[in-house]
Amino acid sequence: MNFPVTFLLLLTFMLCAAASAVLIYPVRRICVRLGIVDRPTTRSLHGEVVARGVGLAMVIVCICSFLIIGARLNDHAVLMLVPGSVILAALSFFDDMKGVSAGLRLAVHLIVAFALLWMLGFPKIQLTFDGAVIGQLGIAVSCTLGVIWLAGYANAFNFMDGINGLAAFQAIFSSLALAVVIGLATGSWNSPVVFAAVSLSGAACGFLPYNFPQARVFMGDVGSITLGFCIAGLTLLAALQHGFWLLPPLVLLQVNFILDTGITLIRRIMRGERCLEAHCEHFYQRLVRSGQSHTSVTLAYLGLQCVVVLLALTYISTFPQQRPVVLALGLALWLIFFALCERSFQRAAGGIDE
Repeated sequence: MNFPVTFLLLLTFMLCAAASAVLIYPVRRICVRLGIVDRPTTRSLHGEVVARGVGLAMVIVCICSFLIIGARLNDHAVLMLVPGSVILAALSFFDDMKGVSAGLRLAVHLIVAFALLWMLGFPKIQLTFDGAVIGQLGIAVSCTLGVIWLAGYANAFNFMDGINGLAAFQAIFSSLALAVVIGLATGSWNSPVVFAAVSLSGAACGFLPYNFPQARVFMGDVGSITLGFCIAGLTLLAALQHGFWLLPPLVLLQVNFILDTGITLIRRIMRGERCLEAHCEHFYQRLVRSGQSHTSVTLAYLGLQCVVVLLALTYISTFPQQRPVVLALGLALWLIFFALCERSFQRAAGGIDE
């Protein structure tokens, strides 16, 4: 029996959401038994002991769904995300439990990113305009940018997982938007990347009620690092399979996490601070420190992200000459928001940057 693609996509989303929600309970029990809990510290934005590492439930669902989708749709590219996801999940879960040095973490992240590019045949990034390829970057440059993108976004996603619901909402909406952008741009709704993105979104949706508005569990590094890697990987696969002209709007969907992390990193470097040390200087953290609630900050990010999703959809439907303007609007939207965040923090701190 042949089912409509829309029905299969909806079924995929619902099954992954249900599986993730159910797995939360045994995974939480395991984390508590292993002592993987988050106790409040001076840099924490929560005040209670909460089980950490429960994002493993989402990771299990994502990995299983990628295996099924890759096998059923005969797509080896989606299957290539699995080994790296397993390695990152194992390392990150151990990091949640015992702790791993920042240097070792970064080294493994870079190796996993490089390995994925190797399995994909070291693809060259193509430069396109109006649907035509006008040039391409060399292997060395493409590989360097690819490693930075995969490892960098995995870490950016991890850094942004600091208040209730923020990372989960990002995973849900950006992954769904990725699927919609590909579907509308290419008409290929049965693409394996579309199904994989929908499954990731569903897994995050099953986790969300446990993390927002009240955080009963945290996804931990095992959840945030692995999900960030998967989202970055699916973005890359979408460009490889459906055209590099889709890369700008797909990256735009993640630009809030990229900018927040990038600006914060540059600011800490300019201050001479140790970049690998934990801190609470991200814009969302500064908003909370200025008196805003977790819920209001997360909803503010979510509202702006919905606008960015509309801009990404506008990008694929507008003329090529107008697309740079759409991208500029998306960047400007977040930069203005971050400037307002900084202003709110400075006012609350009495004009003194702590």
